[in-house]
Amino acid sequence: MRHIFFISMLMITISTSSCMTKHTGSINKNEIYLDYIFYKSLELAYNNDTIFNKDASASALMDLSGFTIIEELGDYLNIEAERRVNELEPSEYPDYVRKKFIFYDLLKSYNDEKLSKKILKEIKAIRKKEGTERM
Repeated sequence: MRHIFFISMLMITISTSSCMTKHTGSINKNEIYLDYIFYKSLELAYNNDTIFNKDASASALMDLSGFTIIEELGDYLNIEAERRVNELEPSEYPDYVRKKFIFYDLLKSYNDEKLSKKILKEIKAIRKKEGTERM
């Protein structure tokens, strides 16, 4: 009797956890595009530092996007990353000797919902033009 109880509890636990997990087919490509912009911004800002040579994030993001980070969309994402890097201003605080707050400022723009909505609108227009809107 005890075994039946434990087996049924195990089955309930497995079925519940499988319902809660995100299936691989439900990847949000918009999040991937925003992540790619953030990654690319860091890579550009740190001038292709060696840490990026050992990091597989760009390849993983490309794979997760289904290789949609190419052509016009990829150009737009790279231009947006470059724009963010070019907007970085040196610190005015004397303690920081005009250094830039690279990671902090890029993270702020990554978390900016208004900016994200603007970028996602642009991405949607590009994907629609390329015929990949439903992907």
